[in-house]
This record gives sequence, C-alpha cells and structure tokens, in this order.
Amino acid sequence: MSCILRVCQKEGIFVERCKNFANNLSAIQKSKKHSLSEFSKELGIARSTLQSVLEDGNTSLYTALRIADSLDVPLSSLTGEIIPMKSLDSILALLHCLEWFRELSSKDQEDVTQHIRAIMEVLRK
Repeated sequence: MSCILRVCQKEGIFVERCKNFANNLSAIQKSKKHSLSEFSKELGIARSTLQSVLEDGNTSLYTALRIADSLDVPLSSLTGEIIPMKSLDSILALLHCLEWFRELSSKDQEDVTQHIRAIMEVLRK
C-alpha cells in the first residue's frame, strides 16, 4: 500500500484531493472522448490502474506523477489545489489538454483564459 493510498484513507483533506484527482481525470477523459483503454495508453498506465484511480483517486505517487506528466500539467492542477494567479502557464497547460480549447481561435482562447482568471479572483476572496 503506497503512502498516498494510506494518506487518502486517513486524512480528510487528502481524501478530498484524491476525489478531485479522480474527477479531474474523468473530466479530461470525457473531454477527449477516449475510451478507458485509449486514455490508459495515452497516460502510459495499465487500464486496470486507470480504472482504479478513476474510482477513488487512490494511487502511488509515482503513478500520479506519471499521469500528470503524460497530460503535461502539474499534479496540483489534477488534485484541485488552487493554481496561483501568476501561473498562467499552468492554466493554459491544463486547458490545452482539453480538445475543445485547442479547437478555439487564438482570440477565443484568450477570452476563455481571461474568464478563468476572473473566476479565480472571485474564488480567492
């Protein structure tokens, strides 16, 4: 049993982050319209591992980092931690994972980015 798994089972805030991890991965999978097999291949992990992660977010640190690296986003973005306002690159990296965002014009991408910044400012209050 990994350290993350033990932490997720015992500590409330970590349980929440594990759930965020599972929910964010599921959202990315759905946005890409990938099957479980396709998404696991993209992430470089076994289908059964992905299925387990999607259930409750429990996994090893190695697997979590591998997933984040495969998606080219910080692990903190996947666990739902607040992305610092100065870290626009992190926001854009996450958005570029979403197929719909990549298909937008440069102007529309900038508009979406500005809206996300505004939302984050409200959430920080």
